[in-house]
Amino acid sequence: MAAPVLFDAVEADLEELRGHGFALPQTAVQYCRDWLDAGYLVRRPGQAREESYELSEGALVAVRFVEQLDAPRPAVTESPRLVERGRGS
Repeated sequence: MAAPVLFDAVEADLEELRGHGFALPQTAVQYCRDWLDAGYLVRRPGQAREESYELSEGALVAVRFVEQLDAPRPAVTESPRLVERGRGS
């Protein structure tokens, strides 16, 4: 994602969170730099001297893990035939 697009998106999210009472004192650029330093983001050269950012492999693994937690899990139930057999067969 192009750096200016990322910064704008993060800034919009920060404004919304601040509106809900979260204390977030830094700017979007500062948070993105922190995430870059922490290894959550990777900086890549972009087109026309514009940097781009993407999630690191570790961050992608974490996102996939959280998505799996949110996904519905199939329930294990007894087969109706097994239930009938146990009742009288």
